[in-house]
Amino acid sequence: MNNKSLKSFLLLSVLVPTVLYLVAGRQLSELFGFARASANVALDDLQRELPREVHDKKRQQELATIRQELLDRQVQLTQSKNQISQLRKDLTLLADSLDRRQRLLSEAYPVLERATQEHLTKVTFANQEMPIAEFQRELDDLLARQEREEKQLTIKQQGLDRLQQSERQAEEALADMRRALDEAEQEVDILVARRSQAEVEAKTLEMAAAVSGNTRLGDEAIAGSVARLRDEVTGIESRNEARRLNAPAGTSTGSNRISRQWNRLEALKAIRDKSEESRSDSSERPGVSRLVESTPTAVAPSNDTTTLTGADVRIEIRGK
Repeated sequence: MNNKSLKSFLLLSVLVPTVLYLVAGRQLSELFGFARASANVALDDLQRELPREVHDKKRQQELATIRQELLDRQVQLTQSKNQISQLRKDLTLLADSLDRRQRLLSEAYPVLERATQEHLTKVTFANQEMPIAEFQRELDDLLARQEREEKQLTIKQQGLDRLQQSERQAEEALADMRRALDEAEQEVDILVARRSQAEVEAKTLEMAAAVSGNTRLGDEAIAGSVARLRDEVTGIESRNEARRLNAPAGTSTGSNRISRQWNRLEALKAIRDKSEESRSDSSERPGVSRLVESTPTAVAPSNDTTTLTGADVRIEIRGK
């Protein structure tokens, strides 16, 4: 699209809504109002979509602009103070001049009064002798200058008072502006620090939530695994117990052979001890008792020891 086509498109985009409003009997101010409202909405949407760095940069530029404006006004205030100081000096000089002229005129009064009463043609004033007419003209000039400078002094004094009041107001306004700027900068720094801390806290909370969720999922998985292992062990033990209860009689006999032999041996020993107690102390105790069972075989050595030998155990009984 060339420049001519672009210009035509822009012209049509402006003329078409305008013509439609005119044909519909609506006012152009309403169209402009909708255009401004649309622009404001578009600007608000654009501001919301801008990244944070752009807003931070814009804020810093606004603060810098206010700081520069404060410096410029401080310079203006300094210049105003210099002007006020110069005006004070001018007023002092003018007041001194009026005071000197007033003293001179006060001294001329008796001279003019004496010359008028005595009809003198010459007078001596300020160590000068002059004709009465010249003396009167000099007095008229002095009186006119005195009156003019008194008016100037009044006007300048009033202006000085207004300038001093404005100076005080300007100083107070600059002080308020400086305090407001300092508070704004301090608040911005605090809010930026709080935002950073809040972001760190948000990340920490997200990490804690993620870890907590993973931990719960892990606990559930472990719990399920432990439950399966528990069921497996319980099933195996139950099956073993069932097999043990349903096992044939011969299988349990072999496993209890040792205990039966031991019980039998203990019973025989108790009988023997009881028999020996009934005998006299001088009689000889038999040294060896040979025991024979169906399964084990007994061998009696020569040193009064009875040995029981079976398939799973070998037991020796030595005499006293």
